[in-house]
Amino acid sequence: MHGQTVRIFVTMTLGLTGSACGPSGQLVQQQDPFIRTAVGETEVRLHVQNLNFNEARLFAIGLGKRTRLGIVGGKRDAVFSIPWDHSEPIRIEIDILAGPKCTTDVLTVDPGDTLDLQIQSVFERTAGCA
Repeated sequence: MHGQTVRIFVTMTLGLTGSACGPSGQLVQQQDPFIRTAVGETEVRLHVQNLNFNEARLFAIGLGKRTRLGIVGGKRDAVFSIPWDHSEPIRIEIDILAGPKCTTDVLTVDPGDTLDLQIQSVFERTAGCA
């Protein structure tokens, strides 16, 4: 999967193109047909679209490490770079202000990969979130 784009959708209905965070919070991989800006070979890029009105705090969880990525305001988009120098599993933790917290299932990514994360407006009804 080296240098490819993976989509993660945290949604209520979850039948979107690309990859999805399914009803159990599972990540599914699929190659994105759109070309993205090149990503460094020692990082993973995370594109976030927050459709929720509340801000979301994001963390990357890898093997033995939890990295704070930052905050995406309500109804905003953001891009984060995650230091990543070898193939390794990752989960994304999403903590909605005044709302629930959710962690995606594990997805193995390689340096240079791009992840797309979409946070739906009705986040608290998302399966796998507490």
